[in-house]
Amino acid sequence: MRGKKTKISQKDVYILMLYTREQDAPFTGAVFCPVANGKVQDCKKRDGGFIFGMYRFDIGTSWFTRDRDAGLPYALFDNVRFKGKGQYVLTSGAFGEATVIPEDITYSFNSEPGTVFVIPETGQSASEAIKIAQTLLRGEYGDAVDQLNIRLIDAVKYDCEGSSVYKRTCKPGAAVSPSALRKNW
Repeated sequence: MRGKKTKISQKDVYILMLYTREQDAPFTGAVFCPVANGKVQDCKKRDGGFIFGMYRFDIGTSWFTRDRDAGLPYALFDNVRFKGKGQYVLTSGAFGEATVIPEDITYSFNSEPGTVFVIPETGQSASEAIKIAQTLLRGEYGDAVDQLNIRLIDAVKYDCEGSSVYKRTCKPGAAVSPSALRKNW
């Protein structure tokens, strides 16, 4: 593992992203913003957003290196301070220098302290993604991982209006499989 070691606690929310090849990671950093009254706009950390990975000068991610012999992929693992219950969706992000703007589908989760939301690789089953996440986290944190609930992140249809990324209003819709998301930038 490279980077800082994320501390685990039942008080925080976690996101773990799996990817076998670096170019296949959906993003290197992103912001998940709260949904209010069925709508969401891009936000900042101070506006209640969850910053994941290296995004907007917030660098707090632990990186797990790939272990080919054990069949384990790379992973990014980050904790975010619990801000409140409710739905959050990925509104923007980055992949290196490229901007990530979800269009038709985006990742989503209902914030719960002590939960790890796993972003699977494209086409990966929920059970496989959760098993890999448990293996990676147990290897780093041992039995302390037992205090956390590990589940697959959700994904939803996403309909947006507005010309500017930072001023558009979006409506999260029906659930879709998160393993169906593909890079579209």
